[in-house]
Amino acid sequence: MWRPAAPVMALALSLVWALACAAPVPAQTAEGLDRRERNFLNEAAILNLTEMHAGKLAEDLAENEGVRALARRFAISHATAHERLRAIAQKHGVVLPDGLDAPTHEQIVEMQTFTGPAFDRYFLSFQEETHLRALKLFDAQAAYQGDEGLHHYVETTLGQLNDHLRAVEQVTAAIARTQDRDPQQSAEQPPR
Repeated sequence: MWRPAAPVMALALSLVWALACAAPVPAQTAEGLDRRERNFLNEAAILNLTEMHAGKLAEDLAENEGVRALARRFAISHATAHERLRAIAQKHGVVLPDGLDAPTHEQIVEMQTFTGPAFDRYFLSFQEETHLRALKLFDAQAAYQGDEGLHHYVETTLGQLNDHLRAVEQVTAAIARTQDRDPQQSAEQPPR
């Protein structure tokens, strides 16, 4: 019986191994989430953390009671959403970020430099910008049919994000009406 020499066998095995390694890797990971879903988890986590940080800050620094109430509501809502997101991530072996990204951290630091009505306006502008960005992210993910649990999270959170944006618009309009009656307040516009 003929047997290939050791160098030939080693070459054959290395070719088989090379071909196996070069084969396209399926998009799905062993944990059941693809790269897009894992990226979404990270971005959504940062958005939740952003809202929690900004909300706690505004509870302390906002002058307007409507802004403080909105901040409290957002901090609680996003803390709950973050726990739901964390459970999904944990189920799939994904470690979520535990802090803000650098640009968001800089915005939070900048927000702390304002006081009184200027802080309230900055916070509301920040909330509008952040929620519009979150809606764009969640809308894109809602159109993607991936993990069922993640899809359910996206669908239920989308409704909350839309409610938050409407609340920001209502409080902003209420403050604008107040400023129309008090021209001194409207002169204190924060730089953007």
